[in-house]
Parts: sequence; C-alpha cells; structure tokens
Amino acid sequence: MQSADRSATEMATGEELVSEDLEKMVLDLKKAAAKLNAVLECYSPKNYPANVLKINKESWMKKIDDAMTSVIEFFLEIQFLDNVPTRVQDETKEIVNQVKTKFTEFVTEFDLKIL
Repeated sequence: MQSADRSATEMATGEELVSEDLEKMVLDLKKAAAKLNAVLECYSPKNYPANVLKINKESWMKKIDDAMTSVIEFFLEIQFLDNVPTRVQDETKEIVNQVKTKFTEFVTEFDLKIL
C-alpha cells in the first residue's frame, strides 16, 4: 500500500512541477512580449523626425528584432511541449499574434516615415 501511495505522490509532484514549469514559461513569454512592447513604444516613429529614425535605424531595429526573436523562441518552447492545455496554447498564440501585429505596424510605419 505504501508503494501505491508513494507512486501517487510522485506522480502528483511530477505533474505540479510540469505545471510550474509551464507557468514559468508562459510568464517568460509575457515578459518578453512586454519588453518588445516597451522597445516598440520607445522607438515609435511617431516620436521622432525622419532624420533621427534614419540615423538610428540599424541599432534600433537590431534591438527590436532581438526582442521579437525572444518572444518567438519562448512561444515555440511552449508549443513543442506535450500535453499543453488548450487554454495555455490559445493564450500564448494570442500574445504572439498581438506582438506580431504591433511589430509589423511598427516596421511599416518606421520605413514609410524615412522614405
């Protein structure tokens, strides 16, 4: 009987660890998305004249690309896990779709302003 109790406890602990790990991964994704949003806001083409955007384009775009890459990497880590609840999959897809939209709008607005 103790063996069965131990197995049940180990399984519960294992499930909790997976759940905690998944929660941490989702939190990391949210942090990466927040960082990307902050960088996009900081370098918004609405805040600068075209000449300032042109001068800083390379360094600013690198920071934005790096932040976007982090979002995608955290998202893919979650998506490739087994047994991720549908709710978590939907939540993370929504986060990524939102930042992709903002990223695309930013790049388009940035490039149009410096043309």
